[in-house]
Amino acid sequence: MSITVISIVIILVIFSFIAFINFDYSSKYKKTEKDLYYEALDLLLNGKLKEAYGTLLSLIKNDTSNVKAYLKLGQVLREIGNPERALKIHRSLLIRKDLSTYESIELLKNITLDYKHLKKIDESIAQCLDILKIEKKNEWALLELINLYKSVDDWNSSQKYLEIYQKITGNLDSRILGLYLTKQGQIEFDKEDFIKARSLFEEGLNMHNELGICYKFIGDTYSEESEIEYQRSTEEGVEEATDKAKELLSKALPMWVKYAQHKPRQSGEVIHLIKDSLFALDRYSELEHILKDLVERDSNNISALITLADYYSLQGENQKSVSLLDSLKGKEKESVLAGMVRLRLRFNISQSITDEMKDEFNNLTNEMSKRNQGHSSTLKDEDLEWLSENEYSKE
Repeated sequence: MSITVISIVIILVIFSFIAFINFDYSSKYKKTEKDLYYEALDLLLNGKLKEAYGTLLSLIKNDTSNVKAYLKLGQVLREIGNPERALKIHRSLLIRKDLSTYESIELLKNITLDYKHLKKIDESIAQCLDILKIEKKNEWALLELINLYKSVDDWNSSQKYLEIYQKITGNLDSRILGLYLTKQGQIEFDKEDFIKARSLFEEGLNMHNELGICYKFIGDTYSEESEIEYQRSTEEGVEEATDKAKELLSKALPMWVKYAQHKPRQSGEVIHLIKDSLFALDRYSELEHILKDLVERDSNNISALITLADYYSLQGENQKSVSLLDSLKGKEKESVLAGMVRLRLRFNISQSITDEMKDEFNNLTNEMSKRNQGHSSTLKDEDLEWLSENEYSKE
């Protein structure tokens, strides 16, 4: 055997040995599916999303039928700011016919969130509805629908799914359901769809009869509609519009009165509206009866007491005014408005204005400017606060 042949044989033996060693090493140390899952989980727990992405790719290469890995891969892409690629991966799974019910729901959940991140709310809603077709009591889908509809100011639809969710969980809250309808009513009010707005406010009251704020809002819709008719009568010279304006304003009046009856501590929010509407309708003499009724219903209705005292003062019935103001001393010591009424009464009775009265006037106006309100007893309506806090703007 020549030296050349021997050399070739030796080289082949060496290469075979190296190949055997490498094959044995790679076989011995090749990561199993379990290893990759552990690694991906560890990376995800440590917030290393990009590294986890690489590991998940390896899982998919090892097993192209691994649905869970595909779902997680898309989720990671979404969370690192690439919802478009996440959506492509997740949608590619829709063609599979062998998905279990659980996998189908998890897939639709991920597609819902992909669309949500892409600001495609209608598509996101559609995926949630598909989940409910598979599992009609799926709480995740119901909660997501509640929030998705709120995000596009469709509180009516949001309320529908909230009611379903509450029935499933057994935590019925008619007040919140009524407030959702009220919120939708506010939106329709802003669009000047007064009839639809009033219908929703009435639904809110039917849902929860303690939602006094609905009475105020119904009154406000009539008042706003009345103003539009009044403007039309002055600008276009339409005589019938004046009568229509008065008719609408007369419908607003009892709604504001009902609000004051239901919410005596917040009656200051509507008493000035009641006064103005009575004056506009040439029915100012009814104010005394309305105020006395409010006081009889709640003797601590400070706004009604002060306004009634002011009414008597303006009518020249000073003793009645004094009696009412004296009754307030133990109830509302810090009321700026009561002080103002008391001072005006002194102006009516006195022949001249003293320096003491001038000083008192200055003190009261300074105090009023500090508080930026008429009297300290006016508290925020808790339902109105909820409505104010739950604002959503379309993006």
